[in-house]
Amino acid sequence: MEFGLFRNILTFLNKKLYVEKITDTGFRYIGLIIDDYFDNSILSIDFLNLDYYLSDIGDIVFDEKENLLDLYLDIPTEKRILLIEKVLTILKKTSYNKEENEQIIEMVLNFLKNNSYIIINDDSTLEILKDKFIGEGSYCNVFQESERIVRKTLKPEYLKEENFRTRLRYEFENTFKLKDSPNIIKVIEYNAEDNSYTMEKCTDDLYSFIQKNIEIPYESKVNIALDILNGMKFAHDNGIIHRDLHLGNILQIRNNFVIADFGWSKDIHVLRSLKSSSSPKSNNRYVAPEAISDFNKLDEKTDIYSIGQILDDIFRGTLSSRHNFSSIIDKCVDRNRENRYDSIDLIIDDFNSCLKADNDEKLKNKRFEDIRESKYNIQVREYLLELVEKSLLSRFIVDHRLVNFSELLLHFTKHEQIILMKSIDETFPSATGYNGWHNYDLFTNIAHSIYKNSDNGEIKNIALNIIKYCAENINRYHAQMILERLNY
Repeated sequence: MEFGLFRNILTFLNKKLYVEKITDTGFRYIGLIIDDYFDNSILSIDFLNLDYYLSDIGDIVFDEKENLLDLYLDIPTEKRILLIEKVLTILKKTSYNKEENEQIIEMVLNFLKNNSYIIINDDSTLEILKDKFIGEGSYCNVFQESERIVRKTLKPEYLKEENFRTRLRYEFENTFKLKDSPNIIKVIEYNAEDNSYTMEKCTDDLYSFIQKNIEIPYESKVNIALDILNGMKFAHDNGIIHRDLHLGNILQIRNNFVIADFGWSKDIHVLRSLKSSSSPKSNNRYVAPEAISDFNKLDEKTDIYSIGQILDDIFRGTLSSRHNFSSIIDKCVDRNRENRYDSIDLIIDDFNSCLKADNDEKLKNKRFEDIRESKYNIQVREYLLELVEKSLLSRFIVDHRLVNFSELLLHFTKHEQIILMKSIDETFPSATGYNGWHNYDLFTNIAHSIYKNSDNGEIKNIALNIIKYCAENINRYHAQMILERLNY
């Protein structure tokens, strides 16, 4: 709290609380009546005495014969608000002079409100918020109201301007209409008297989040994009156009991101909805070309342009995903508005298609890695049996040089082993390829391992047939040596 403001409040309180007192013996003197008020309040139940109640102000012993200026004017700056809160709380909770005390409290709090302080004054709490300033926008300040709630209020220089008061009210009303979406920030209550509203507290905006986290996991980027797309789909489905989308208006709440700052938003269902201002926006990179010189052209298509720029910011530098989502981004930010997506639903459809293709590619790579390492699982089983149906199993073994394929095959059921071995027996000669003599040795080794490790006669016979073919039809020396060891 500023020194001049603090001094003015103490001077005012002195006039009300540094007054004539009378002792039990009838002696009259001038002193502070705060101690009397404290002793006749519920505070005296929880605190030993007034000094104990004021102990967190500093090492100052309360002296009723001193006035407030002499006692407290020089306390540390960070303790000034706390002192005013404690004095007003005593007046609030004492049983003496209730009506006069309420007038004193109201006058001090109104004085503080006029100096941009946020006041919480309910049945149980009296709190003055100024040091809890946590941020500002182009025309508003944001103060912490509680652990999870903040208050957004017009800056003092805009309090008398009707267009800004209207803008803040529209911001609240249009955001409140979207309260059922988990991807839109939750607003709670509008206060017309001080031109402010309360909303849930966020920890960061998307711009700061990207700046602070150089390596954002791909899955996190996907989730952020989906939060934004689903939030804007809900807004457009309910007739709300944002018209000011950029990284600073996407806010983080724990692991999720929500869309906020609907100050320039428009409800297409309301004929007298707030018109776009001709004043320049601070984030022109996110404004569609057709609206840069005329903000009255901001609509659903320009929201889609802004979304494309935001998606570009999210995925830029993510090599594994840039190829998949670049076509979506290009379509969103096309300079010709007619070439952009007609709705966010279409963006989501394409995004999910790209995501599925990307996930399929990851699944494919993981499946190949499992096969190479002879790891049996349901995905591996289904894939290999699908290759059998397409007569591609032998070709797959050759292309990926699966020298340990026998280890994996033995994890299948006996019936499935027979199916797999029959497929290899029928297709391996054509799969070896032109001049691929060494591939016959590959199948010879697989068949030999199966022959040695299987206890099923049918499976062993199929394996033996493969070895004989390589030895007798292809004249592979390696296969002939194995046949000799097997006494054939």
